[in-house]
Amino acid sequence: MRGAGIACGPLNDFAAVVKDPQVIHRGMFREMPDPACGTLTFVANPIRLSEAPPDYVRAPPALGQHGAEVLQEWLGMDEAALATIKAEIGG
Repeated sequence: MRGAGIACGPLNDFAAVVKDPQVIHRGMFREMPDPACGTLTFVANPIRLSEAPPDYVRAPPALGQHGAEVLQEWLGMDEAALATIKAEIGG
């Protein structure tokens, strides 16, 4: 493909990606403590702004962790509505 002037590159599996020198140099994988799994490894924000660097202060929320807060604060649902939803989804 290069001989024909077509931009190309290798296809890496996950094991190769985490060992890639550029990925390591850019700090693309981060670790932080997580109450559910001990240490959480995650992909860092690829955008690096010198005046506003990304801040990793807490682990991403677990599935549904803030669901009740969102439904109450943003949609104005009361406890009865939340209980109905919880019963319907089997939670």
